[in-house]
Amino acid sequence: MNANAPFVPFGSVPYDTSFWEGCGVNKKDFILTYYFMNQKYERVVKTWREVQEIYLPIRSFLHRDKSKHTLLDPTLTWNSVKMWFYEGKLHSELGPALFYNNNKMKWLKHDKLHREDGPALINNNLSQWWINGGKHREYDRPAVIYRNKYMEWWRNGKRHRTCGPAVACSNRYSEWWIKGNKLDTNEVIPWLKENNINLTKTDDEKLFEEHFE
Repeated sequence: MNANAPFVPFGSVPYDTSFWEGCGVNKKDFILTYYFMNQKYERVVKTWREVQEIYLPIRSFLHRDKSKHTLLDPTLTWNSVKMWFYEGKLHSELGPALFYNNNKMKWLKHDKLHREDGPALINNNLSQWWINGGKHREYDRPAVIYRNKYMEWWRNGKRHRTCGPAVACSNRYSEWWIKGNKLDTNEVIPWLKENNINLTKTDDEKLFEEHFE
């Protein structure tokens, strides 16, 4: 264990705090392992706050050469939390760059949520599809799915859908959005007629049954 590992004051919580629920006080100590400027350090810590005191101010220096990136050897490890960094940014070519457990993980490239073969964010019942830091999903599939609650359609970082509502909730509430602009209820029918769009009870009902029933 390296006794000269950097130690600096406490900072703010990175990213959304809901992702880190369950990282509080533990009944036993854990080893925080991290690579600071490609050199390995280890510290005994017990709480996520202690991890932040070490992690946040040195974040931009956390780094492992791409040739050394492996799924079994992340840049930072504490308890079940694993992070992969490249040049100070959360980044992995092999899988999620941030892993808490099998139900909580994020895929990032150069600090931006990004994944082309599935959701880039998984947080229990919530799944989100991101491309280059913006919510996005092709083929008229929802980019945000909160099982049993709601779905959202996004294209290029904006709520967007032309063949149905861009927001659909389990209570049958819905919203129409076009390129990030929300349509009022009285604007939907005129917009459909103006763009020669005829809606039928097909895929939307299948999606509704798949995620809400």
